[in-house]
Formats: sequence, C-alpha cells, structure tokens
Amino acid sequence: MRDSASGFSPSSQPLALLEIGASAGLCLIPDRYAYCYNDIVHIRPASEVGVAPPIFSCETNLETPIPKRNVEVVWRAGLDLEPIAVHDNDKVAWLEALVWPGEQDRLSLLRQALSVARQAPPRQLCRGICGLTSLLLQLRLRLTQHWLSFIARCLLTFHLSMNALP
Repeated sequence: MRDSASGFSPSSQPLALLEIGASAGLCLIPDRYAYCYNDIVHIRPASEVGVAPPIFSCETNLETPIPKRNVEVVWRAGLDLEPIAVHDNDKVAWLEALVWPGEQDRLSLLRQALSVARQAPPRQLCRGICGLTSLLLQLRLRLTQHWLSFIARCLLTFHLSMNALP
C-alpha cells in the first residue's frame, strides 16, 4: 500500500527522522524499541540496546500491513527550543509528571524508553530556525528535493509559530 501523495509505503527503508519539538527525543529511536501486533507478531529492536526495551502493543485490522522487521534508521535529529536531556533527573521527573495518574503502563513504557535513550541519546539541537541550514545540509544527501522542500516548509512554520509566542 503506497500513499500517492507522499510516495511512502510501509516498507520504505531506510528512514531519516527529523522530529520538530523533540522533547527528550524518544520518538527518534523507534528502531530501538520492540513491538507486538495483535498479541501474535513480535518485532525485536533492530540492534541490541543493552537494557530491556519497551514493548509497544498495537491492535490492527485485516487491511493494516504488519511489518516483518523493525525499521532501519540511517539518520536522526531532533529540533527543540528546550530539549530534555535524558540524563538530567530533574527534567526527566518533569516529563514523568506529565503522565496522568493511574496510567502506570504508560509510565512504565516511558521509563523503559528513557533507559534505552540513555544508552545512546539521540542528537538534538537546541534552536529554532538557526539549525535549519545544518540539518538540511546533512539531509541533502539522503532525501529527494520533494522531501527537502517539505521539511523546509515545516521548519519555517515551526520558526514562525515560535516567534508568535509571547
């Protein structure tokens, strides 16, 4: 199944990930997590992570393509005005406080993801539009002009929205 607008298909590999508003960068490391689809299909992390990875469960229908392996990430970076360092206990405590009371499963997954991220923290840039040139130069070798244009528009929107804040 291919999305004609983006050219993306679930089997498109490898991936370059750019997260805007990355917080602790936990969404930048999907290849270091495990997945369970319909309590049957288990996908292990793409590489050994040194700690027990979180296992994210997903229920699908018959039309949903289920991957046979984990994603391959060849480049990753996060852009945030105030990224959360995974080794900063005060900032991590604040992040954990954002999980609703009674959501122990989510808190457990967050803590496991933080443990994985501490092994090799994803690269994050603490700036808005200033990091755009550097990121686009790094991505240039791996992405088509269509995607570079899309990313540039996203980053520009991010910059404009941050400047609109009081």
